[in-house]
Amino acid sequence: MPTPAIDNSGKSKLRRLSFILKICVFATGCAAMVTEYTLATLASYLIGDSILQWTIVISLMLFSMGLGSRYSRKWEARLLDRFVLTEFGLSFLCTFSAMFCFWISA
Repeated sequence: MPTPAIDNSGKSKLRRLSFILKICVFATGCAAMVTEYTLATLASYLIGDSILQWTIVISLMLFSMGLGSRYSRKWEARLLDRFVLTEFGLSFLCTFSAMFCFWISA
């Protein structure tokens, strides 16, 4: 009795997309950690009391991630477009946040 042919093209495509998603999540996490460290270090240089500044920055980042997770539950369509736009917006905001903090303190 012949065995039916197994379609591996669907599995390989799913595996490739899963890998791309994991890379995106890893890159997003690394960018968030770099932003946390940059803002916390900058705040401790400008204001002092490094323990308090690190605590405030990390708490605000975690709170923002919680708000983002709560808000993103409502998204059902065009997820890739929304992900890319959100990441571009966050990268723009985080890129200029350190310069903005220096400008405010000067």
